[in-house]
Amino acid sequence: IVPLADVNGDGVIAWMRVQDPDGEWRADPTDARALVKAERDKGEPGVYVLWPEGRDADGDEMVAEDAPLDARVDRNFPGGWEAHTREAGLFPTDEPETRALCEFVLAHPELALVVVYDAEDSLVAELKGVGDDAPAVKRVPPAGLLESDAKLMNELGKRYRKSTEGATKSEAADKGTFSRWCYEHRGLFTLSAALWDIPLEEPKKKKEEDKLNEKKEGESEAAKEGAATEKPAEDAEKGQGEKPEAEQDAGDGERDGKEKDGKKDGKEKDDEPKPCDDAKRLKWIDAAGAEESWRFLPWTPFEHPELGPVEIGGLAPYARLEPPAKESGALAAKHLDWFLTLGALVARARVAECTRESLGEGVQRVTAVIQNDAFLPLLSRSARRTETIRPAKIRLVLPEAGKLLGGNAQELLRDLPGSGGRKEYTWLVQGPAAMEIAVTVETTHAGKATRSAEEKQR
Repeated sequence: IVPLADVNGDGVIAWMRVQDPDGEWRADPTDARALVKAERDKGEPGVYVLWPEGRDADGDEMVAEDAPLDARVDRNFPGGWEAHTREAGLFPTDEPETRALCEFVLAHPELALVVVYDAEDSLVAELKGVGDDAPAVKRVPPAGLLESDAKLMNELGKRYRKSTEGATKSEAADKGTFSRWCYEHRGLFTLSAALWDIPLEEPKKKKEEDKLNEKKEGESEAAKEGAATEKPAEDAEKGQGEKPEAEQDAGDGERDGKEKDGKKDGKEKDDEPKPCDDAKRLKWIDAAGAEESWRFLPWTPFEHPELGPVEIGGLAPYARLEPPAKESGALAAKHLDWFLTLGALVARARVAECTRESLGEGVQRVTAVIQNDAFLPLLSRSARRTETIRPAKIRLVLPEAGKLLGGNAQELLRDLPGSGGRKEYTWLVQGPAAMEIAVTVETTHAGKATRSAEEKQR
């Protein structure tokens, strides 16, 4: 079995496009270097089959599809795992790296938030969630973000975009990914950020130069037209500034013609083919100059050992992931600043109030308020559904001389919203008036706090 390979020996494993009427790809009409999916229902025939560069060792006209190295770590997690696909592996956690990450998460219940830097994005695009109480189908809960979690994630996305400026949107698949497993199976809030992608617009400097050139060309043409339509001085004096009747009619006709032409131009522009995203990326590469030209390899004819005539080229490996060297420092600094703000957003449980009130005959009422001042709730809605994260444990601490008359010595707290969410607990106890009473809140991921009961102020 031969995995993906550098067939033409140029030092890069790129792409191969093979002419085939059964193919699903065609050249972009605005830039033949880019490929787009053919829409047959719109009369667009397919022209090419697209493969990653490699060998067809078993002669089935499929490239390296059986290779043991086909599986990708970020398609091998249990969340949304796709069976019978070359990238998913034999079974979930089949890849040792995948299993190691899963075991790490399971061994660290103190994890409160996961940040994934990859081709995925959950911070730029607006997220839509399924209903919190959406029913399971065949005992399988619905996939995707739950509605209440999606609202919180969208707010985090707004803060991310404001902090990082020019954040990159990505539409990478989320099947079998680490982020999906962490959220759907473990109930952890998970943020996915795509650090960089080739922009869909030309570099700012290039755009400004093009606008300046267009302006100069427009001024030059206007000057030529003005010189060609100037009248002799005697005609101007004769008419004393008024247009002759015939000229007025001609002017009206010309204006009507221009209006019609304008409508035609607008319609023609609507009918013009629009460049696909890859064609826009190629425009950016062209404008960026020689130092970024490595990102695209021109399609070059090659005689493939098994497939026959092919063209090898396309976007180079990491072309859409590796930022330009001159931008890396600023990009890293922005993301580090944003990353450091996340610590203040994860849930932090505390005993905000703890009071005692004498009711007579040695009986006291103890009241405690557990509060979460951070932005995120104690548990995500997903965690409450999967029950994979331990709830907070609230304990009343009494000395040996104290006796619990009412309430539970220990309570479990699952639902504690963020941004000042509160939950009140009350107990009745009996014992010496001056005995020590305290309330403790204990969590695996949101801290631990204890507060002694104080006399209630009347």
